[in-house]
Amino acid sequence: MTVAMPGEGSGIVHHDPELLRLFGEDIRRQGAVMAEQVPLLRQAAETAVRGLPPRPERVYLIGCGDSLDGAMASRPLWERLLPDTAVEAVPAMTFSSYAVDTAPPGSLVVALSQSGKVTRVIEGVRAARARGMVTMAVTARADSPLAAEPVDSLMVVPFPKLGPIPGTTSFTVGSIALSEVACALVPGNRSDEFRSAIDETPASIDGAVDAVWEAAMSQAARATRATTLLALAAGPTLAAARHLVRKVLEISQLTAIWQETEEYAHDEYSLVSDSFMVVLFAPGDRSITRTIEISHYLHRLGVDLGVITTPGHARSFSGVADSVYATGGPAATAPLVDSVPAQILAFGLAENLGGSMYGMGETVHRIDGDPQIYESAIVVE
Repeated sequence: MTVAMPGEGSGIVHHDPELLRLFGEDIRRQGAVMAEQVPLLRQAAETAVRGLPPRPERVYLIGCGDSLDGAMASRPLWERLLPDTAVEAVPAMTFSSYAVDTAPPGSLVVALSQSGKVTRVIEGVRAARARGMVTMAVTARADSPLAAEPVDSLMVVPFPKLGPIPGTTSFTVGSIALSEVACALVPGNRSDEFRSAIDETPASIDGAVDAVWEAAMSQAARATRATTLLALAAGPTLAAARHLVRKVLEISQLTAIWQETEEYAHDEYSLVSDSFMVVLFAPGDRSITRTIEISHYLHRLGVDLGVITTPGHARSFSGVADSVYATGGPAATAPLVDSVPAQILAFGLAENLGGSMYGMGETVHRIDGDPQIYESAIVVE
């Protein structure tokens, strides 16, 4: 395989080299930032839940983009702390246009937007309030439109963003913020266990960065513009697969898709060939047997296969995967730690293949990118 590399006469240079550098720095700093943020998030969550119903009939975690992925990653923790409550992580538009119509009036709606400017998230909050639901907003911007909404509770996450770059650390911080809200809402031994898991996460992230950086960059170097990236996962780590695809699209514009692992066997299998690079998330839970089976079928197709798994299961993919990323840490935050190799791979692909942040190296994307998200009409009936 011939790979054109920047600095080797290929002429491939990322449109936004300084922002790409910051993106890489954002990945590396995640553990340190989380170590600083967790105590602040815990304190903010304790304050924010005062007055909220401790046992709502239903909880909707709503957001867009990385915020939605963060909600998906946090949802299992909510479900374990609130076993009698239905918990859903819902795209903001799906909530405001559809789910809101059948939601019980006493439902709790937790809306997450790092910028606080995303129109659909604001619309979701207003739609929930119009139907008598309890609303909570979580944002990093106290001066944002979302923070100005008359919600029942506001939690400001004091997140120090590096610049106008696609989120990596913000994904982790947002997800932990939601998990801390759940722990504060339902205090007790179980929430203390989850908080202990959260406390371990910064070190787990640092360990993953150190352990997999070189291997992820090597896999990225094998890609060409003819490569299609496919991310496969099931359960909580589906949030990490979605996050990977989003980062690849945002910073390199390489064709990338995600799918649930079993559904891949029914759908995308029909088109996968040796031109694909596949990232298979393989957490050490009940799905591992089926995931190992899928890895063998992928190997037969000749794909460039990277597997993100636990240290205890890494050997199961020997001779099948081209790259194995062994991450560690508590199960409660596995989607966040498992996102680290994926983020590094996305960074490496952009260094290798070029691209631009959010596709804004192209005129129409540059003109329409922000307005289509932040200046859309709000409709509440």
